[in-house]
Amino acid sequence: MFTLRTMWPAVFIACAAVAYGNGFTEAELTEAELVNTQHMDLKDVGSVKITYGSDAVKLFRGDSDVLVIKEYMSIDDSDYYARVSYATAANTERQLVIEHGKRPSSSGVGFGNDFQSRVEIYMPASFTGAVAVKVTSGSLRADDALRLSAISLESLSGSITLNDIKSDTAAVVKTVSGSIRVQTVAAKKIQFSTTSGSIRCDVIDGTTVITTASGTIDLKMVTGALRANTASGSIRCAIAESAGDIALSAASGSITLDIPSNMGFHFSANMRSGSLSTPFSDQLHTPFSDRHSATGTIKAAGFAEHELISIDISVSSGSIRVRWI
Repeated sequence: MFTLRTMWPAVFIACAAVAYGNGFTEAELTEAELVNTQHMDLKDVGSVKITYGSDAVKLFRGDSDVLVIKEYMSIDDSDYYARVSYATAANTERQLVIEHGKRPSSSGVGFGNDFQSRVEIYMPASFTGAVAVKVTSGSLRADDALRLSAISLESLSGSITLNDIKSDTAAVVKTVSGSIRVQTVAAKKIQFSTTSGSIRCDVIDGTTVITTASGTIDLKMVTGALRANTASGSIRCAIAESAGDIALSAASGSITLDIPSNMGFHFSANMRSGSLSTPFSDQLHTPFSDRHSATGTIKAAGFAEHELISIDISVSSGSIRVRWI
């Protein structure tokens, strides 16, 4: 006669087979180890397109003439390895395409939920083409300096952290839900955007557009023209003497702008609800018909009229503070 006590060992073994089937141990399911290394020739390749899912992706500057991918996984299955192909891009150049392989089903007990993976991508220093990396729900990180003709990094749900990126044309960094952290970026056109997450950059050099629906924007030093907007959050920004036109707006949040004291510019501020504080208030005009706005031209030695940039700041609910540096 089978009783619950006599059946329990069999039940336990059956459950263990489900949880750690195909010979995988608990450690193998939860600890990612190097399982795949691939080397790709970039001869005659003009661009690289990389797509992953929930993997954490990290970019490095390699010391060889080939692109190297190292994949770390908690389960070693060749079906999970990256799929590599070559294609023709829209501009007819040769493109290297790297896509993640299969992944365990998230419905399987002990498999999809416990599966861990991360990817290291080593870009040759000699490669100066375009690179586009997109992950679905993983993070993106690059601690090494990257020098490329164009760079596009996107994470739907995950943070992006970059050290030093430089592009001849455009640098685009996007997240839907996740923060963006960049130390230094230089490009003709720069675009940072996130739906829900903060954006912080130490040094920006280029014509820049920054938007976030919900999050703060913190820019340590800006060279070039800048347009930054947040629907819900504050903006803190400092500009260099060589900055271009500046436009800052916040629907719900305060704005703080630091400006070189020897700089001349055209200034405009609009506040529906909030205060304005500047070190040049005596040079501003507030129309009697609109007590929520202020305009003025701040002149400085060495700046001709045509050399003056425009600074426009707008808040719906919050304060505006401008300081000399």
